[in-house]
Amino acid sequence: VRTSESHREERKMIGWVTDRIKKVMIDSIKHGPIPKHVAFIMDGNRRYAKQHHLDDKTGHSIGFDILQQILEVSLQLGVNEVTVYAFSLENYKRPQNEVSGLMELAAEKFTAMMHENEIIDKFNIRVRIAGDMTDVHPATRKAMDDVVSYSQHNTRAILNVCFAYTSRTEIVQSIETHRHRSHSSPYLDCSELSSHLHVPSSPCLLVRTSGEVRLSDFLLWQSTFSCISFLQVLWPNFTVWHFIYLLLSYQSKLHDEFNTTILHDDDGGAVKKEHEHTN
Repeated sequence: VRTSESHREERKMIGWVTDRIKKVMIDSIKHGPIPKHVAFIMDGNRRYAKQHHLDDKTGHSIGFDILQQILEVSLQLGVNEVTVYAFSLENYKRPQNEVSGLMELAAEKFTAMMHENEIIDKFNIRVRIAGDMTDVHPATRKAMDDVVSYSQHNTRAILNVCFAYTSRTEIVQSIETHRHRSHSSPYLDCSELSSHLHVPSSPCLLVRTSGEVRLSDFLLWQSTFSCISFLQVLWPNFTVWHFIYLLLSYQSKLHDEFNTTILHDDDGGAVKKEHEHTN
């Protein structure tokens, strides 16, 4: 009869082997092109909660924990910017108790990020908030302001949190910003518009979980040339292994793209076309 001690030892051994395989995979991926900027639509928290007979706030809380795990792996790999869709302006249409729960949870998580040895200090991350703060609860707004101020001088990586956000609103606000700042020149080109966006850089890789195949008003302008992946997995079930698969697929797509975009000079020699996505 196997004892509980033997079960613990077996789980410990399996965990050790899994961690070693994960490290080997991550080290292998580092030898290929790494996306500089990765964006996530973290969809499926409520469905996960329903499947596991949990309340919505608990489902969202688990989702935040998954984000921290994926963010840590991203930074270990050399990704230097991550953007997440945390709360859409459309989410205000949900039941008031769920909205209030999300606001409370966001305040808790932003505050926790500032604790010593948490991910902001560990990886020298600068946090930026993108969205319309007009109707954000005061306690949540204060937590956001605090974490932005706390991390403003960090330089290794950027975490953009899109909260009370939609891309169409962001684009309109960008146009309005240009109009107020450029009285002498009404002309607005693509570069100028991009410079006024809350998230000015474009993601190399954009991921949506839950099986939904749409962007839901997220980074519509910035994702024009992004590699977009839709996964049939709820966000709380999203693991490092899913992320490794996405990165390998990304590297494979870039390899195929490179093979079809070799340019030739006048003498017939090959000229390498540089890809913005790689570091």
